[in-house]
Amino acid sequence: KAAEVTEGYVADVGTDHGFVPIRLMETGTVRHVVAMDVRKGPLSRAAEHVREYHMEDRIETRLSDGLQELKAGEADTVIIAGMGGNLILDILLDNPEKTFSISRFILQPRNHPELLRRWAAQTPEFVISRELLAEEDGRLCEIIVVENALTGGDKAADLFFQDGESSEE
Repeated sequence: KAAEVTEGYVADVGTDHGFVPIRLMETGTVRHVVAMDVRKGPLSRAAEHVREYHMEDRIETRLSDGLQELKAGEADTVIIAGMGGNLILDILLDNPEKTFSISRFILQPRNHPELLRRWAAQTPEFVISRELLAEEDGRLCEIIVVENALTGGDKAADLFFQDGESSEE
């Protein structure tokens, strides 16, 4: 089950099937999720799942390349998971104004996590608050939680992890 999201607004970049936003809403702690994907097919599947769970009023699906279609103030936490570290870094660098307006990023790169660590270390506004490992389909995945010192991230990090399936590095 999902755990420990303070009340807030979340964006899931690269939502694919939309199950992360659904799980977050099931926790009862998240007010609204914007589920975004660059591809119409996966976004359509996400919208179907949102309707199946009767969450259309709390989860909005949106076609978006990275953070481009995220409006100012819509999310304090952004999840970018299941893609390569290079692509995640491109998304973070593509629109600095939006990136710097986000309080917390939950990043799960499929490869090259060192690029994201380097970005956080070289960007004074951000700090890595926590790194975790989670198992997904028999594979260990690294999760890097990055907090924005300027917008007051509160270090709550266990956004979408299963109890007992994550551990700190």
